[in-house]
Parts: sequence; structure tokens; C-alpha cells
Amino acid sequence: MLTSLGEVVSVVRRVPVVHASLVFGVVGQVAEAFFVRAWPVLALVLAQGALVAVAERQPTRRRWLAVAVFLLSLGHGLFTHHLLTVDTHMGPFATFWVLMLGFGGLHGLVLVCCMVREAPRVRLVFGVFFTAAAPIVWAVHYDWLPDVYLPAESFAVLTLICLALGLALLTRTDRARRGLSIAGGGGVLVMVVAALVPQTGEARSASYFYSALCRGRVAAAAIAAEGPALWPTELSERTLRPDPDARERFAEHSGLPPLPEGFALEDYDVLLMISEALRYPETRLADPALETMPNLAAFAEGALSFTEASSPSVATFPSTTSVLSMTTLSSAEVEILPHFTTGRLRSGALIVPELLSASGYSTFWAGHNGGLAFTSYMLGLDQGFDETHLYQMGSTGTDDHDVVRSAVQEIRSHHEANERFFGMVFFQAPHHPYRVHDTDRPSDTARDRYRQELRFVDERMAEVLAEVDRDGGAERTVVIVMGDHGEAFGEHRVNYHSSNVHREQAHVPMVIRVPGVEAAELSAPTSTGYVFPWLLLHGPPPCRVAAERVLRDDLGPLFRETEGAVLVELIGHRHLRTALRYPTHTVLYDLLGDAMRIYDVEADPDEHHDLAPIDEELRQLFRPRVDAYRRARFAGQRFTFIDEL
Repeated sequence: MLTSLGEVVSVVRRVPVVHASLVFGVVGQVAEAFFVRAWPVLALVLAQGALVAVAERQPTRRRWLAVAVFLLSLGHGLFTHHLLTVDTHMGPFATFWVLMLGFGGLHGLVLVCCMVREAPRVRLVFGVFFTAAAPIVWAVHYDWLPDVYLPAESFAVLTLICLALGLALLTRTDRARRGLSIAGGGGVLVMVVAALVPQTGEARSASYFYSALCRGRVAAAAIAAEGPALWPTELSERTLRPDPDARERFAEHSGLPPLPEGFALEDYDVLLMISEALRYPETRLADPALETMPNLAAFAEGALSFTEASSPSVATFPSTTSVLSMTTLSSAEVEILPHFTTGRLRSGALIVPELLSASGYSTFWAGHNGGLAFTSYMLGLDQGFDETHLYQMGSTGTDDHDVVRSAVQEIRSHHEANERFFGMVFFQAPHHPYRVHDTDRPSDTARDRYRQELRFVDERMAEVLAEVDRDGGAERTVVIVMGDHGEAFGEHRVNYHSSNVHREQAHVPMVIRVPGVEAAELSAPTSTGYVFPWLLLHGPPPCRVAAERVLRDDLGPLFRETEGAVLVELIGHRHLRTALRYPTHTVLYDLLGDAMRIYDVEADPDEHHDLAPIDEELRQLFRPRVDAYRRARFAGQRFTFIDEL
């Protein structure tokens, strides 16, 4: 009962506007979720109550028998939990459940030791301990892991166990027990009545996003209804209807300007420079007062600079895979491990380096290999490159110096040989852990050190650009500079990246210099994943064919179904989330829970005030688009999950 009350308090204090019908509706939603999804928890509490009675009144042998039965029921409940069975192969979660079982063992030990009348002090100590532990566990649940399904639900279970055990140890008198019975009975009556009343849209939306119990219930229903579609382990037949008007739709919604009439990509070299964890608002492109990336800002003055560019995903592997595959992550030929930041391109997948190589370009990749990522658990991105120069991250950041050296050598040799080239230069900085490069600059906070890393990588980019521009190279080279994803600094309770699709983890710089194209600053939403279809539509015949196929089969249909949304996708066993970015609003959609949040781009650029629970008109506007995206995603997805590389 107290756990359910805690859920309601958590929902009410987080929604933007509170009114009586919303509060009562949330009570009903939480109650329904609790009664439907928390039956293992209720069974544990009932077993606990029976165990208390047995332990207090029976001989030692029967106490031990009761403890054994309790532990078996606990273990069975944990290891047959509906959501758990999907994720048992994940190392961290397996560890978590072992700890949970260990907690159950401690629980049984405490019952044996303390459910006796002869140990009142020990009983008091443990009662206070478990009662005090309950709000602590609850705080961890909501403040540290608010968006993680399994831990969130498990922490709710732990909270209830702690409360039940603590109160059982502390309530010795009949008066205390009668008081708890009256309070519990009255609360149950309120919950039952609320659960029977039809719920408003506000209540459903709010309770899903702010209640772990509701999240678990909705997620379980989604899994039962769409299991293979949610977690595909083998390719299924694509049923997404192609778009014959894809080129026009792409021109309208991609946020990229038209290239000049007669522009031919085969007349130019192509250089792609990517930096890890490059967050747009932390650069001088966003704020001229910042000293973080002066060279990139100077480069942008003569190029196309995009102020509202998003990465296709929020981690290196899925984002880079999407960019090089020219499509969304869900439509890419990729195999994803349960932790979505790792995986491999499927054998036979056709990506940009291969297309350009087949069209006569020499290709090279000079980049970091932090943690041996690109040679051990982010595989397949090297296909199509004639030369690869990968450097493991060093303690002093010398790997990016090595990247520059190799990139400069490759560019110079191709210029001297008068060969067309496609090069990808991938910098480690400013990926965490953030290093201090200049002791004269602020370095006290993580953001200070991150900004030092931005200044460092900016200088490395300038070295590469200087070599590109030497001897008139600027007139014969298309240069693309982008971040692979953004970086969080405590927004939405997380740091770094790879955890959600909010703006701070997806908003990246994107600057493109195309010879003959006038410099401009463009503010329409766009994606780094759209760059190569845009360019290759003007490339050699094999490139044009591939780009047109991507537009017809993938990007065009998604633009058609979502009415022009720019997509950011997070695809993993624990998270299936997408941001649909429009010029005026951003919609964050959770496929696992089938729920959405809506943010006003201008009034709330940091995405803190969810309008979905309080604005019926916005819900009616965006809900059909979200439903259409969901259908299109499942009809057109090519990714699959694998257990190991």
C-alpha cells in the first residue's frame, strides 16, 4: 500500500499541471498496474506474513522449513519474471538477480533470528534498518534509474519487501496491527474504486512515464503482443510500401539544400571528419562567447552550417552504421548485441566506402580504436576501405595526433598521385574520460575538462583541413564535419551518452563545405544520416542507384508516414525509443511502452516539460504520426538481435 502511495506521489510531483481528475486517474492506473503486474510481489508479501506467523509459533525445525519454502518461492518468482526472461543473458542483470536472491537469503536469516519473542533488541534494530531502507531504495529507483525497465520494477519489489519486513518486525502490539489493517483496508478500497473508473488520457500518459509499476505492465503487454517484432532475431519479410515520390519528399523534409544544377560528385574528393561525443551547444557554433572550437567556427563561415542537426542514434556504433548505410538504424543491415552500442554490419551490407570504391575512389579510414572497439565489438565498418589506420586510446591523448598524422599522409599521397579519394577521419576526443590539455584553462568540473577536449580536437581538425586546402585542395574536396552523437551532463539524470534520445545526447554540429555552394546557416531539423544520400544522388551511376533505393524504400516511406519527422533511434533489449523531431515540437516515443512525450522546441529546448499529459490537441496531432511510425518501423526494419559476435 505504501509502495502504491509512493508511486502516486512520484507521478503527481512530476507532471507539469496537477488537478483532481489527474490525481484520481493516476491512482487508478497505478492500482490497475499493481494488481495486474505485481502478483509476484503480492504473493511474496502473503508468504512473508504466513512465514512470520509460522516462525513465531512453531519449533525451530518448522521455522527452517518455512524459510526454505519462502526462499524457493522468491527464487522462482525472480527467475520466471516475465520481463526478466527476455534479459537473462545480460551479464549485469544476471548479477543483479543473483544479488536479489542473496537478499532473499538475508531476509530468511533475519526471519529466523528475529521472529522470536526472546530477541526484542535485535528485532528492533533490524526493523528500523529495513523500514529506513525502503525510502532509500525508492530514491535510488527514481533518481538514479528512472528510465530502466528491469531495475525500476525490481527496485519497486525491493521497496515493498523492505517495508513489509520492517513493519512486521516493528509492529508488536495489537493496536499497531489494527491501525495498519484499517489503513491498508481503506487504501485498498480507494485503489479498487479508482481502478474501476475509466481513465483519462492524461492519467494514462502521466502514469506510464512516472510509474515503474505502470511501465512494467505496459511493457509486458507490448512484449506479449509483438514479441518477434520488438526483438527480431532473424530477418522477416519487409512489407513497408515504397515511396515513388521519395526524392521530392526528401528534398522537402531532409533539411538539406538543393545542390547546384550539374553538380557531379565524381569531380570531387570527399572527406568525412567525425568526432566522438560532440555536443552542439558546447561549441562556438552555438555560442560565440565559447572558446571551445574556434577553427570549426571559422570553417563554418565558408560552408553550410546546420544548427539543428541530430545524430541517427546516441552511440558510436549505431550512429556511424546509420551514416555509412545512408538509412535509419532500424532499416540498416546490422546485427545488434543486447547492449545496443555493440554489434556488426551484416555480411553483404552495402555502405558508402564500398560504393565509392566501386566507382573508382581510393578509400582510407584514419581513426581511433578506443578499447579496441572497431576490431573487437563494433565490426564491419571497415568494409570498403583500401587502407585503415586505427589507434588505441592513449593516456595522454596521443592517439588523435596519430590519427592526424595518418590522415595527412593519406591526403597528401592521393593529391600527389592525382587520385580521387574518400577518407574518413574519426577522432577520439572529446569522449570521456575527459583529459586536461592546458593547465591554464579551467579544469575543475567535468564540463570544464570536456571543453578542453573540444579545444583539443578542434586543433586536430584544423591540421587536417590545412592539408586538404593545400595547393588548391579546397576547390576539389567536399568536406563534412560532424559529431557521432552528443553528450549529457546530468540532464534527465544521466551523464555521457547511450541512455536516451533527448536532445543533449543527439544534437550535434554538422558543417559541410561543397565547392561552388554558397555558405549559409540552416536551422531546419536534419540528420547526419541524410548527408550521403543527398550527395550520392549526384554521384556515379552505382552511387545514384543506391541512394535512390534508400530514398524509395526507407527514408521516403518514413517521411511519408511520420509527415516529415527527423528520427533518432535507440534500439536495444531494454530500450526501444525514438525521437521524432519537427520544426516546432519534438516527440519522444517509447515503443516498448507505446507512450509518447511532447516538447515545445522553442519554449522548452532542453525537453523538461512534457506537454502530452496536459494538451489534448497536441496528443491528437502527434498520436497518429507516432502510430504510423510504429507500423512503418516494424514493416521496414532490417536489424536483428544476436547474442554474441
